[in-house]
Amino acid sequence: MRIACYLRVSTSEQADEGYSIAAQKNRLEAFCTSQGWDIVRWYIDEGISAKDTKRPELQSMLNGVRKKVFDVVLVYRLDRLTRSVLDMYQLLQEFEQHNVKFKSATEVYDTTTATGRLFLTLIASLAEWERQNLGERVSFGMEEKAKQGKWTVSTPPFGYSKEGEELVINESEAALVRRIYRTYLEGSKGMSKIAMELTQAGYRTNSNSLFTAARLKYILTNPIYIGTLRYNYRVNTENYFEVENAAPPIIDKEDFERVQALVDQRAVLHPRHATSPYIFSTALRCQRCRSRFSSRFSQTKRKGTTYVSRQYMCIGKKQGICDMPNISQNFLEIQFLKWLESINFDKESKMLSTDAEKDHTEDIERIEGEIKQIEG
Repeated sequence: MRIACYLRVSTSEQADEGYSIAAQKNRLEAFCTSQGWDIVRWYIDEGISAKDTKRPELQSMLNGVRKKVFDVVLVYRLDRLTRSVLDMYQLLQEFEQHNVKFKSATEVYDTTTATGRLFLTLIASLAEWERQNLGERVSFGMEEKAKQGKWTVSTPPFGYSKEGEELVINESEAALVRRIYRTYLEGSKGMSKIAMELTQAGYRTNSNSLFTAARLKYILTNPIYIGTLRYNYRVNTENYFEVENAAPPIIDKEDFERVQALVDQRAVLHPRHATSPYIFSTALRCQRCRSRFSSRFSQTKRKGTTYVSRQYMCIGKKQGICDMPNISQNFLEIQFLKWLESINFDKESKMLSTDAEKDHTEDIERIEGEIKQIEG
């Protein structure tokens, strides 16, 4: 009888319980000797879970099944092969199709009979139930720890270090977090620009990765920096919750809320418009050709000082269909302020209020008249 032995171990706990590769191998060798079987191939998946069949050595063994290299697949225990009912069905079908038997060295299985296959399926069902039940217990335990304000993820957020299950401030990283918040609140740079400058300056995240706009958004929108832990933020969002005072704050709550308002504002505006120094770029229209204006600037140096001039140019002029001269931004700002000063806001407010009351009265009179006609 030609035997293929399949071995698997996923965690150090299994090794402690006697499921180590060496322990499995010794048991299978002894079993084959007692049966007079010849081992023709070892298939060993080390450090891999049995949650699915995407395992290198398992796939290699299945190729051997298809090529009929051996007659029996032998394992130390069923859960070394799989913990999934569906996977077990598929593997048994594959074995049966190529007339390969399946045996366990520590459990009594016979896949050549219907009763044996039924018993094997029941055991596989229990194995899957055990795995799912363990997953639920782990998830419940992590959620309960999070509700107690404990950090349940292995890697702490940038700006913090982990001591046991508690977060403590990492002063060198926290200084950079404060700098990121200050720079963003200045309003002249977006997340991409700040991330690029940090990368160029040689800064890296606590996982030694480059700073990106996505990482900056995580830092700028995560309430952990004001001491509030959030849980189920990305998955199981229906069970999302927050725990205040779970960590020492790095950012003032007022600054954090100002950043959130700015992030929301920039989510509506195009990033270029939100940070652009050309404040009239989306509002101007050419009176002569109704085209938009594009922005441009020029620099001059006098006595070692650089002067920047910002202007707006009619797009129609660029295309040769308009003769509107360029307009200085300084000139526009002065004219805009003069226009604001010329408005009597109190008068405008009273006129709006009077119009609203008048319209309201007319509506009431009209409805009352309709009611009288119906009653008459």
